[in-house]
Amino acid sequence: MRSFKELTQEARQSVAYWTENAALDYAYGLSKLMEANSLSAEELAERAGREPFHVYDALACDWLTDIEEMALLAYHVGGRVEIKVVSADD
Repeated sequence: MRSFKELTQEARQSVAYWTENAALDYAYGLSKLMEANSLSAEELAERAGREPFHVYDALACDWLTDIEEMALLAYHVGGRVEIKVVSADD
């Protein structure tokens, strides 16, 4: 049986792992700004002209969206989306 460390190293070799990692980073950042600005999902959705499920899906990382949608939600919570490519070892 493989160790947890081995399984983690194996997972880090997949695109799915890094996709989920990026979605989690986005959801975490969005939720922190929502909290800092005392905004509910419903209030953010209203500001962005979207249905609340768009915000809930983004926060749950259960979504298929594009960068424009990500930027829209970030903008309406007082943030911005920043994309950068860094070493996978960081």
